[in-house]
Amino acid sequence: MARRGVDEIEPGFVLEHRGSRLGVVERVEHGDGRGPSLVHVRGGRSGSLEYLVAACDLVDVRRERGVGEVRPDVDFLEATLEADGRVTLVARERAARTPRGALSRDCVGYDCVTGDGRVGRVDEVLTGPTGEAAFLTLCVRRRGRRRHLELPASRVIAVDQVERVVVVRGRRDELRAAVTRHGRCQWRLGVL
Repeated sequence: MARRGVDEIEPGFVLEHRGSRLGVVERVEHGDGRGPSLVHVRGGRSGSLEYLVAACDLVDVRRERGVGEVRPDVDFLEATLEADGRVTLVARERAARTPRGALSRDCVGYDCVTGDGRVGRVDEVLTGPTGEAAFLTLCVRRRGRRRHLELPASRVIAVDQVERVVVVRGRRDELRAAVTRHGRCQWRLGVL
């Protein structure tokens, strides 16, 4: 995909993604004096969403219109939720650029990650009556002990078969805190 005018991005430009307005550029970080490296974009109805977009994910900047475009194959993943309600979303670069797979028994041994870090390792993929993956069991180390967490397959966002990573929705600390003292997390029973 050709990249045009990316070095001209500056605060005040509007960024678009898949034909919709993402938000307005607040600031641009430059790396090693070689042009932009990270673009901070404020969006959402109340301006409560902050998108962090790597400059390599920009494909077209039209200076005359003050508009930039983000690669259509990039998705955004929630990274942090601030106390004041602001949400930071990060471009899911790795999962967007490598082959995506489906959750299957081949994923045993993959790392399980969220937008803010590693949760654990996939120990088992449990299938439902139709043969499709229904839950994944994670091995989570807490306080030097191995605990298990069972997550519904519906929380899986992407499977990166090259990097051997399963990306799930949620925050790392929230998921790790759900592991009970007695072993398995009760989310499998429908609490989540």
